[in-house]
Amino acid sequence: MPSSACGCTPSRSLPHMLLREADDVKSRFLASMSHELRTPLNAILNFTRFVSSGMLGPINAEQPTR
Repeated sequence: MPSSACGCTPSRSLPHMLLREADDVKSRFLASMSHELRTPLNAILNFTRFVSSGMLGPINAEQPTR
């Protein structure tokens, strides 16, 4: 009797379901982590732009080596 007739799921669908669930968990994790990382990284990147563009004053000889 085919597996669909008895209401059973084929054995290959369980790994497929587990992969989809793992992918969903990964997507939710990356969405929350990208927000948590993006906020401080934006501050660092913008501050770096300000410093390198001279908006915060000239860079002296010591600053690039720090």
